[in-house]
Amino acid sequence: MVLGFVGFAYLARTLSPDSYGLVEYAVGLAALAAIIIEGGLGPVGALGIARDRSTAPALAGSILTARLLLAILLVPIVGLSSWLTGQDWRIAALIWLYAFSLFAIPFKQDWLLQGLERMTHVAPALAVRSGVFALGVLLIVHGSDDLVWVGAVEITAAAAMAIYYLAAQRAAGVKLTLDTRIRPAWSLIRTGAAVGASNIVWTLMMYAPIFLVTNLSGPAEAAWLGGAQRIVYSLVSFSALYFFNLYPLIARRLHEDRAQWERLMASSYRLVGWISLGLALISTLIAERVMTIAYGETFAVAASVFALYIWLLPVRLLSGHARWALVAGEGQSLLLLSEALATVVLVGLGAWLIPSRGAFGAAAAVVAANVVGWLSAHALTEKYIGRLPGMRDTLMPVAAALGSIVLARAITANVIGGTLIAAFTYTVCMWLTASDLISDMRRLSQAKRTVPSSS
Repeated sequence: MVLGFVGFAYLARTLSPDSYGLVEYAVGLAALAAIIIEGGLGPVGALGIARDRSTAPALAGSILTARLLLAILLVPIVGLSSWLTGQDWRIAALIWLYAFSLFAIPFKQDWLLQGLERMTHVAPALAVRSGVFALGVLLIVHGSDDLVWVGAVEITAAAAMAIYYLAAQRAAGVKLTLDTRIRPAWSLIRTGAAVGASNIVWTLMMYAPIFLVTNLSGPAEAAWLGGAQRIVYSLVSFSALYFFNLYPLIARRLHEDRAQWERLMASSYRLVGWISLGLALISTLIAERVMTIAYGETFAVAASVFALYIWLLPVRLLSGHARWALVAGEGQSLLLLSEALATVVLVGLGAWLIPSRGAFGAAAAVVAANVVGWLSAHALTEKYIGRLPGMRDTLMPVAAALGSIVLARAITANVIGGTLIAAFTYTVCMWLTASDLISDMRRLSQAKRTVPSSS
């Protein structure tokens, strides 16, 4: 997260706001295409290996083939989108380079390592990609005239990530194979379609605000939104990594021991709720300093955008319990329904708020839409999968966070003083109402030791 942040913070300081906004636009296009290429096959493959590890070589070959087929279809579409939208040659070249980087996605075998429970092999891949990208832009990009080189660096970073995953796969004892049969690949694509569609919808929710702001308010507003969004999504990526690690355990306990599953979900829910809401609280109070330290004084105007956007972090972490429970319970179509509803809310609110409020309106639309997605996913999980911690478990940390902000700003206008007051107030509330969080942390840390592997 830090390495990725460094790379984009440098770009925001080096490029003009318009150029930086266009980089975020290209990143959004590539990210959406990458999710389509992944095709929802990761959870399908990981679940298959969790049930029977002997299927790992066959699944590795078939999923690689399926994703290569999708990449061959998607890469030209992403590249040609620059022509359809009438972009100039520099932007078109940048988009084509980001499109070619997508050929690395089929080799992103993180799901294989996840199913084999080799998470220590997965984590370094994220640092490899972010590190190569950050180093590349620091060495090569020195101004807006170097905009195209950002795409070249992206290709290099994607290739480095792919090479790392191939080495990790070999270290895990699974040979690199390519299943040339189309039928198994097509069958996997259909199986992963529901999960893939849900992931596509979520990625669309991530980058639709950039698309909307660029077209409704201009690339400068897109830069303010992109700067805030970049920090927030660096943190939100922890949510994906957290549940990526927890998912095999969620799946096993859901099918083998429902009582243990409920205790696991309750401990995780309470712990991540208090921690993530506390982080959002502190970030809101120091928003201007965060933006200026990260991107320079030019981005001080984006402080209010970041102060609102940061609340997406606790929403995604808390809603992740319902979303991943739906996947583990094979309720992918229900998850898709929930994410689709959130997307409709996002587009509707965005179209209404962005023309008048710009980037701030986009941030409001994102947070509101994700709250709707959270509530709907929670309700669907309760009805079709199993009992989750109630929404009442969220009210106390939310009330403590909001109350701490109000109290701090009522006492002092000093940023440091107000932050210390708010942090102290929030900690006292947590100690008085959730003193057993240490037990929850201990239960989570020991969870995998207490459940025998299905292998």
